[in-house]
Amino acid sequence: MPVSTPTLPEPTEDVSGGERDLISRRLVQTRWQVKFIDLCTGFATLCSAILAYLLVLSLIDHWLWELTRGQRLAALVALLVGVCWFFVWKMLPAVIYPVNPVYAAHTIEQAAPELKNSLVNLLTLGKQRAAMRGMVYDGLRRQAEQRLAKVPSEVLVDRSGLIRVGYAFVALLAVAATYKVLSPKDPFTSIARIAAPWKQIDRPSRVQINELSPGDVEIYRGASIDISARVTGLRGDEQPTIFFSTEDGQFVEQTLDMTADEYNSFRATLTTGPEGIQQSLTYQLRAGDAQSPIYRVTAKAAPSISIRQLRYEYPRYTQIPERTVTQPLDIDAIEGTRIHIEAEANSPIRQAYIELFRSSSAGAAAGSAEKPQVLPMKVNGAQANAIYTLSLEQDRRTPTAASYQVRFSTEAGELNPYPVRHLIEVRPDLAPEVEFLRPRERDLQLPLDQTLTLEVRAVDPDYALDRLQLTGTVGGKTRLNENLIKESVEGPAVRTFALNPQRLGLVAGDALIYWAEAADNRHGPNGGSSPNLVRTDTYRVRIVAPQSRSNPANGQQDRQDGGQQDDQQGNDGPGGNGEAGEQQGEGQQTGNQGGGESANGTPGEQGDAEQQAGQSDTQQSAGSDSANSGAAGDQPQPGEAGDGDDESSAGDSRGDKS
Repeated sequence: MPVSTPTLPEPTEDVSGGERDLISRRLVQTRWQVKFIDLCTGFATLCSAILAYLLVLSLIDHWLWELTRGQRLAALVALLVGVCWFFVWKMLPAVIYPVNPVYAAHTIEQAAPELKNSLVNLLTLGKQRAAMRGMVYDGLRRQAEQRLAKVPSEVLVDRSGLIRVGYAFVALLAVAATYKVLSPKDPFTSIARIAAPWKQIDRPSRVQINELSPGDVEIYRGASIDISARVTGLRGDEQPTIFFSTEDGQFVEQTLDMTADEYNSFRATLTTGPEGIQQSLTYQLRAGDAQSPIYRVTAKAAPSISIRQLRYEYPRYTQIPERTVTQPLDIDAIEGTRIHIEAEANSPIRQAYIELFRSSSAGAAAGSAEKPQVLPMKVNGAQANAIYTLSLEQDRRTPTAASYQVRFSTEAGELNPYPVRHLIEVRPDLAPEVEFLRPRERDLQLPLDQTLTLEVRAVDPDYALDRLQLTGTVGGKTRLNENLIKESVEGPAVRTFALNPQRLGLVAGDALIYWAEAADNRHGPNGGSSPNLVRTDTYRVRIVAPQSRSNPANGQQDRQDGGQQDDQQGNDGPGGNGEAGEQQGEGQQTGNQGGGESANGTPGEQGDAEQQAGQSDTQQSAGSDSANSGAAGDQPQPGEAGDGDDESSAGDSRGDKS
């Protein structure tokens, strides 16, 4: 583009009047039009070149080969260099420098040939006006003014170059738009790849892969990943496939087909075996002519914590020594046992705790959304420990916790994802057993001058008896309260007691209600005594008048001799222990209840029958009258009177026969 020089004088400086104004206005107007058209033409040329350049690169990327990152970077650099060169050498001068007036006049004369160089001659000869005659110069001036006045201002500048470049640009736009509509591959994707070669933008393809997840991910060893993607543009026989390879080379380009989840949505679960992903790997989704970037799955060791050992500290009263186990890690001990749990993690611990569940399985806990009880642990580096005391619910059968697991968080705040659930079995301290070996009768009569031998058997099935109490009341007042053992007894304990009415301050007509109660040596979690209590059913002895007023000592001696003989048969005879063993489960009831009815025919009952058989009819009659009198004074309990009367009648009948 011609530019003016600073030494060139203004050629219109001597033009006067309205003619000078006309020539000046037309020159100024033409100079601005030339600059504007040159700038527009340059800009249109630059845009056309850029569009053609990008369209050619898109065609190469779509149909010839995939532009690599280096090629895209080189293409971007070439584009930027070309744009800068064109702007500096073609457009910047038109912006900075003004248009030469002679060039503007020449432009006007090209648009209006009828001027016949009059305007250019006027401007050129204006420099030599001093050497010319005034009439010659004025003639040239008037001629140029007259001809210029006939030329419209709209045709002063030739716009054909701008129009040609504009047509070319529009044609390129039409081609690009047609390709965008008809091509299965998007040219804008290739343009984006060229404009930002550092980004991971997929090569345009017929098949489109979108919303692929999870992409690059970190997982714990043993886990698997769910891959999902939305794929469009597939043909009927095309299937999205995952290609993966592990770092150790065990799997190379292994394929995994994806399944359709919903419209254009596909899913697959990526794993390398039944134990999950154990090694880091890379994977890529390929479908039709499309493929995703290569993503990486980093497998790392999961935070884990294992129980090193369990130390059982049993209650002192059990006299079981402490023991330490490393396997099994399921807890099984009696209630009140203190379990010292020691665990160690594979990384430093920030916080550790034990979760206690009422259910025994992880599935049941998850299904019921059970909230576990939390037991904090003491932390020391990568080790943690806690003490848990086994306990039962109030029903003495259900443990307060049926399973447990150890959880911890690392210094980075990560929780161990796969805690191991262990079972808890709490065994209750069994209640003792107690029964009367003799007499078996629930309701009997005892003459005031005789002695009745009571034989009681008790046993604690797991540990030791602490107390065997014999209690008797008359009219709600305690007359008998005797502990038959003085110290703890392990195993069965058989004790006898001689019930002497006179020593107890009883009189004829009294009804003694008695029972036996056994207590074991159980202690509660706080260390205090908390025994299991069991008592028998209640028995009744009705005191009647003495059978022999003339020689009561003989009768009393006979009752004691018979009792001693029965005691010896029960303890020393071959059938004594056997009978005790057979009756072990009879007559028992925990708390305030007792056992079932006793069988007849025990040694004590036979001794009583023999003694009754040796009495005279008169004594039996007196005894019967006294018994009736005592029964009238103290009626038997409901359900027991019938048994007592039958046995009394049986004794009277045996006395009559003798």
